Amino acid sequence: MKIEKIEIYGYGKWTQATFTDLKDLQIFLGSNEAGKSTIASFIHTIFFGFPSRRKKDTNTYEPKLGERYGGRLTLSNTRFGNVTIERIKNRDRDRATLTHQNGVQEIVENLPRYLLGVDSATYDDLYTFQIDRLLHLRHVKKEELNRYLMGIGATGSELFLNLADGYRKEGQKEFKPSGKNPELNKKLAETEKLWEQLQVAKRKNNEYQTLLLRLESIQEKLQQGNEQITGFERENRELSEAIRLGDYYQEWLQLSEKIEAVDTRFLPPDAAKRWERLQTAITDDLKRLSAVNAQIQNEQKVYAAFTNAIWYDEHRHDWHALQDAYTKTQDLFTNAYALTNQMNQEEAALVMFKRQYGFGDNMVKVDAENEAIIRELLAEEEKIAGQIELVNQRIATCYTELDSLEKRIKEVTGKSETIKPQVTPTNKANFAWWGLAIAALLVAVLLPSLRIYALLVAAVAVGASFVKPKPPTETEAYIAQQTRESRLRDLREDEEAAQERLLQFLNEQEALETKMEQLQEQQRTWLAEAHYPTSFSLRRVLEENPAVQLENLETNLARTVARLEEVELSLADWQTRTEFIREHFQLNHLEPKMFFERFPELHRKLEVERTQAKNSSDKISDLKVERKEIQNRLDEINAKRQTMLDNANVENEAEFYQLMQAKEEQAKQKQRRDFLAEQLAGKERLLERYPDKQKAENKLLKNQSQIRSFQENRTALQEEEVSLRHEISILEDGGTYSSLLQEYAILETEVYDLIVEWGKKIVAAEWLEDTLRHGKEDRLPHILEDMIAYFVRLTEGAYTQIVFQKSGLKIRRKDGTVFEPFELSQGTIEQLYIAMRFAFIKNTADIANLPILVDDGFVNFDVKRKGVVYELLGELSDKVQVFFFTFDRTVIEKFSSEQISVLN
Repeated sequence: MKIEKIEIYGYGKWTQATFTDLKDLQIFLGSNEAGKSTIASFIHTIFFGFPSRRKKDTNTYEPKLGERYGGRLTLSNTRFGNVTIERIKNRDRDRATLTHQNGVQEIVENLPRYLLGVDSATYDDLYTFQIDRLLHLRHVKKEELNRYLMGIGATGSELFLNLADGYRKEGQKEFKPSGKNPELNKKLAETEKLWEQLQVAKRKNNEYQTLLLRLESIQEKLQQGNEQITGFERENRELSEAIRLGDYYQEWLQLSEKIEAVDTRFLPPDAAKRWERLQTAITDDLKRLSAVNAQIQNEQKVYAAFTNAIWYDEHRHDWHALQDAYTKTQDLFTNAYALTNQMNQEEAALVMFKRQYGFGDNMVKVDAENEAIIRELLAEEEKIAGQIELVNQRIATCYTELDSLEKRIKEVTGKSETIKPQVTPTNKANFAWWGLAIAALLVAVLLPSLRIYALLVAAVAVGASFVKPKPPTETEAYIAQQTRESRLRDLREDEEAAQERLLQFLNEQEALETKMEQLQEQQRTWLAEAHYPTSFSLRRVLEENPAVQLENLETNLARTVARLEEVELSLADWQTRTEFIREHFQLNHLEPKMFFERFPELHRKLEVERTQAKNSSDKISDLKVERKEIQNRLDEINAKRQTMLDNANVENEAEFYQLMQAKEEQAKQKQRRDFLAEQLAGKERLLERYPDKQKAENKLLKNQSQIRSFQENRTALQEEEVSLRHEISILEDGGTYSSLLQEYAILETEVYDLIVEWGKKIVAAEWLEDTLRHGKEDRLPHILEDMIAYFVRLTEGAYTQIVFQKSGLKIRRKDGTVFEPFELSQGTIEQLYIAMRFAFIKNTADIANLPILVDDGFVNFDVKRKGVVYELLGELSDKVQVFFFTFDRTVIEKFSSEQISVLN
């Protein structure tokens, strides 16, 4: 026998639970309170009935959620083939409904005897393993332990030995072949004595016997008549009842046809409520789903508004890198500011230096070669200057000489005026011309570039001063002229000579000045080529060397510019790295410094927006999770709805509503039919015999006529019976024989009952003993062989033999030492118990092939012993189905996933 499917309607914590595809060795794995023991109890309940509420400390496993209390098992390989056992509390008086493979159902009063072959106690003793049974071994007295284990080894349980002994002892209490006190012995002696008294009374009166025979014959006739009348009356009562219930019966038949026409077997009793709950749940979930979707859309709009935050998340790594470099960049801006100021100052100093002296940009530095050229030019300049100075001295001498001559000429001319004291206009003109000549000479000295022109003007002026006007009168002029001319001629000659020398010196001066100008032009050319200002002289260049100062200024400026460029390059790199920020926020118009100053504020705002966006995103995620949960619930509810539709064998919701409406109508019809069934209870066969009301009425009239005829005959027989009884009473002498006969009949009945009870017990004891002898003779060798093999494996070879002797059970250790069972350790006794039970179950599988229930029976075994037990369970499952309930997760490593059902 194998359990193929477990369906729990409601039992303990389990409601509407199904376990299918059950293996020969099925593991139910779960922690405490997972429902393992509940499933084991459910299997036991379906087999043997619901736990009794009358027993104290008994868990009845009644469901708390209002589901039907019970369920069903699908079995294969039973004596009736594949069957389904269903048991529901308060239905059919808790009896089991057995459904055969062909669909035929029957209510079974005693399922264990009808199908299983064992009762509940025997099943518990042989096929269930629980830790409390192993713990029970600790409390078995040592003088009882040997017989207990011997009974387990021979029969799988001590129950049969106890039953046989009990029946025999009870039988001996009721009867002993040589006893006097047992009740049956007393009744037999009393019966024998009363029989002797009855025979004596009977022999005293032969006529009495004849009268008795006649009386008996009349009584038989009366009995037959009465029986016939009773039969007719009974039939009349049935007919009357059938006539009275005829309409009810016809209505019941019609209702039954209507009820059977609508198949609502797979529609749960609370289908309408469940469907309504599902509909309500769907409506609520859809409303909530719509609200959640609206919230998601609104929140997504809010989240979409955080474009900066989304962009910030995409570039957050770059932002963090920029933030890490912020302090360094701040230092760069500070350095850039300082270097810019320094550069501006140095540029200003350079420009000021250049402007101060009119320096160009490419001024030549005075090196050794240029110094030699400058010194050569300066030496030449000094030489020419010396020569010019000498010439100038000579010119000055000439001027002095000319002045002296002029004075002398004036003196001569003065004497002439004394003669003619009136100053003529010619003398005034001479003074003017000399003044002009002196002015031209000064210009020639001061302005070398106009020197030639100035000298020419001076010469013309001097020449003009010597032009004489004509005397006023010829005589006077002649005399005076002659005198003056004589002196003046000499003076003039000296003056001309002086003028010639002056002119020579002036020419020499002009040549030297020209040469000086050429030399100065060369100097100016060198200065121009060397990019020196015209205000600078070679001597100043040589003394001050401004190119070196300018170079130092330019070098310092270049160094500052280089440092600034390096800083600006770093800032440009930071600027490049922040390009994506400026483009995103359209801040390209800002100066780097202004953007840098706004950077922390931007970062802080983005962090705040990111936090807000994250809160919005988390809210969206939570709403999506809620939406997913709601959708899952909707899917689950729809799946339940579809399951209800599938179970109801309908295609759509409309058909389901029709079916529920039909079920409601059917419920009313069933209620009416049940009411009619209560009225018709026990009358089914009667109504089947008399389904036609009219025929029953005709039959009733006929029976009533026959009863009247039989009653007339009975009156005559009764009168004759009274007469015979009077004659017999006279012969009985006070009724001695009749009393003895009645007493003997009563005593005979009592003896018969006692013999039957005594015989049951004696036959039961004999049958049990014969069964045990049969087991010992035919199966014990095989049981013992497997028992020893299992025990050796469980003890890892520490014990090698189990011996059944008249004195009891003996266990031999591998070193040859023999032990009584009570001398073994508790763990070894448990292993011996397991070995015996397993061996018995294996070798009696052909007699009673029932599933084994193991509810953590080996929790106290160590890892190795558990491993051996698991192997033995695997081997045992080849013979019988094994259900192993455990919390030990090591079974995952020992068995395949198909064999394990994880209970949550």
